[in-house]
Amino acid sequence: MPATQLKLLLIPAALAVWWRVRTREETWLTWAGAQLLAALLVEGTAQALMLTGHSNWALYNLYIPIEFATLTLMLLHVPRPDRRRMRLSLVAGLLFLSVLSWEFARNWRAGQLHDILAMSLISGGLLLSFLAMFAGLALADTVIEPQAERSAWWLLASVALYFMSFIPVFGLIKHFTGTDPEKAQTLLKVNDLLFVIRYSFMGVAFLHLLPRPHRS
Repeated sequence: MPATQLKLLLIPAALAVWWRVRTREETWLTWAGAQLLAALLVEGTAQALMLTGHSNWALYNLYIPIEFATLTLMLLHVPRPDRRRMRLSLVAGLLFLSVLSWEFARNWRAGQLHDILAMSLISGGLLLSFLAMFAGLALADTVIEPQAERSAWWLLASVALYFMSFIPVFGLIKHFTGTDPEKAQTLLKVNDLLFVIRYSFMGVAFLHLLPRPHRS
């Protein structure tokens, strides 16, 4: 099955597992669910637009700040917010909004609103990677169980691994789009594979929260 189709199956699958564990006490669950729902709507609509021959870049541009906001709030609640990480999240949000505003204004003046907001996407991904690592440091100070057995570690890995891998891939896609469309299309498939890994990890995070059967 192509990675493009697989990611469209994994997002609702992860959302279905999230629905079963949404009432658990982990405060990051609310924002994880919001991000999954937004991703499902955007990816489904983007695929429909592409199949009908329409551009979906405007939709992805709209999704960039939504994804950044939901993921930032999700990471802030892993494990639980403290003053230092609240300040870091606020600074990251202000930096991201500055880049987003600058790039949107530049594209507006150039009459290129249809172009993807590349710098906002890259800077947002970099900031999310750092926030995920800071959340991991905070989690390491509070958790005594093996790291891979904790749902939060899989959640953090889904963010950190995806965005740290996505940034160079997206940069190459942007570079080759105008010079070598075939290479750009190949790299888009790599990005779809990264999507599959990301949402697989999120699904594993939710599976760890499912009630385990009691052994007699």
